[in-house]
Amino acid sequence: DMDTFKRVLDFSTKAYVASGGLVKPEDLLNMIKTGGVAAKQLSDDSFFFGMLHNIQEMGGDRTGTALMSAYQNWAVGRTTQQTAEELHKDGLINPDAIKYGKTGHITKMMPDALKSAEKYKSDPFLYLIEDVLPKIKKEGMTDNQVVSKITTLFSSRTAANLMSSMYLERANIEKHRVAAKGAFGIDQLNQESASGVNGQYLDLIAKRNTLEQQLGEQLLPVINTGLKLLIGTLS
Repeated sequence: DMDTFKRVLDFSTKAYVASGGLVKPEDLLNMIKTGGVAAKQLSDDSFFFGMLHNIQEMGGDRTGTALMSAYQNWAVGRTTQQTAEELHKDGLINPDAIKYGKTGHITKMMPDALKSAEKYKSDPFLYLIEDVLPKIKKEGMTDNQVVSKITTLFSSRTAANLMSSMYLERANIEKHRVAAKGAFGIDQLNQESASGVNGQYLDLIAKRNTLEQQLGEQLLPVINTGLKLLIGTLS
């Protein structure tokens, strides 16, 4: 519908403006193509603004691939025994959503076993900052130590790299999110361009073309009728 189309176009325009033209609509499309359901379940704020910095660094294709990889590990539960036990030890998965073998080790992590899984699906960055870091970051830990801890929570190197990058670049990501929300959308850009000389000239040309079209639609039938009458009289 038109409202949804305009909202998406407005968000996409703000992302383009906030990134200085570095993140184009095709980059967002590439993230959807490779990210699949992991990208499609992101909130508008996370999809258009929260991933800007990662797309600039990695490109839309690789960002989408990494999103899907992380989604498979955390949301779907496709991970190794060692990773599942690390998640469980840090209190990040629901105890009733895991299965144990005869030796007492975790043998299966059920889909959506991750605590606050819907929040993670909607905004992986906020989930990492607000839900994961308070559980894994101990007092006095350096950034390198935190990154090492984050990598133990994924069985996929691609996913671990994405989330580690989000942690290391958290200040830039937050800055992008704030800047993008305040960036010009389609209405502001339209007003800005219309106020300039070129904008006013283009507006004048558009009005002239509209006038010519309206005159043609209204006068042509009259002229055609008159010509037919004149031809009939002369013959």
